[in-house]
Amino acid sequence: PDQEFKIPPDPLRDAITERTRVFVLNSPGNPTGSTYTPEEIVGLAEAIEEAARDVTPDLVVVSDEIYEKIVYDGASHMSIGSIGSIAERVVTVNGLSKAYAMTGWRIGYAAGTGEFGLKVAKAMATLQGQMSTNITSFVYPAIRTALTQCGGDVETMRQAFASRAELVHGLITKIPGFVCPKPSGAFYLFPDVSAHFGKSTPGGKSINSAASFCDALLDEAKVAFVPGEDFGGCGKRCVRISFACSDEQIEQGMARLGEFVAALK
Repeated sequence: PDQEFKIPPDPLRDAITERTRVFVLNSPGNPTGSTYTPEEIVGLAEAIEEAARDVTPDLVVVSDEIYEKIVYDGASHMSIGSIGSIAERVVTVNGLSKAYAMTGWRIGYAAGTGEFGLKVAKAMATLQGQMSTNITSFVYPAIRTALTQCGGDVETMRQAFASRAELVHGLITKIPGFVCPKPSGAFYLFPDVSAHFGKSTPGGKSINSAASFCDALLDEAKVAFVPGEDFGGCGKRCVRISFACSDEQIEQGMARLGEFVAALK
């Protein structure tokens, strides 16, 4: 949490070995709500370039930018695939599910550049050619409409998420024991709740992990979070909170969370 769940360039360099093949970057982030600044993206690109030159020449970056248009609190999105020195080893993946609220329509795409990008595209086409999956026909004109006519709607939604982020972060900072970076993108909080491990609920449930915290919260307060164990790594002490809902629901959910935490012994 003290690094907003972002990896700086030097630890990334240290983590890469000759066996490393793919670095997956997700900014703005799910589950963290954190956004890498342009300066941080440049630093990561430099580390990737050095590693590809000196350690593992076939290193590929997969950049998940599905939340690129949902940024706020002074954040701005920069695609690592736009940096020329590593562009031909970057595959950018994106879609219309988040920014255009077209979640169930499953519209996604990938982009690359140069010979590497062409090679990846052909491989994807080969794989897809042996499958029977596809998006349905009426979705195609909807894609054009979303991309050419709905920019104003996206901005309205972005402003709403910015307001909700302020609201939910302000409320959660009042709950004892939670350590939570302020989100700058997407629509998630990822607080560390480990201060409450070792406690019990009024209903007799033991809290010894993020998963048991979420289970008890759902059973006894009727509030649904996602346990950090589902995301691996540093998430084991954390829970993911989505604020893709109304202000009223946020206020009610945080009130129930506060009462739940206050009752732990």
